[in-house]
Amino acid sequence: WTTLLISLIFEIPLLAMNHKVLGAGLATVPVSGWLALLYVMVFATALGQQAWLYGVKGIGPSRAGIFGNLIPVSALFFSLVILGEPVGMREISGIGLILLGVWLVDRQSCAVLVKVT
Repeated sequence: WTTLLISLIFEIPLLAMNHKVLGAGLATVPVSGWLALLYVMVFATALGQQAWLYGVKGIGPSRAGIFGNLIPVSALFFSLVILGEPVGMREISGIGLILLGVWLVDRQSCAVLVKVT
């Protein structure tokens, strides 16, 4: 919950410093804007962080760190599905390199675990 607290402390002042909000005032931010901010703080930040920590506890920090490299892959996937963003050869090549790297490191770490046990 530390992440949620830090989000509350820093995100609301950042919103207040936004040039559009400064010109119009905080009262002009619609309820939907405040709800979107609350959603980002609670679901995307706090619950996402808790899920990550639960996963790290389950598979260990060194192995979980490898899968942190998959964040751009999931971001590209969701930008394609939700936003309809185009995916070109550069993005596909990048995803291929990321997946290859994750596979190589994961395969190597599994081989080390087999030798140790």
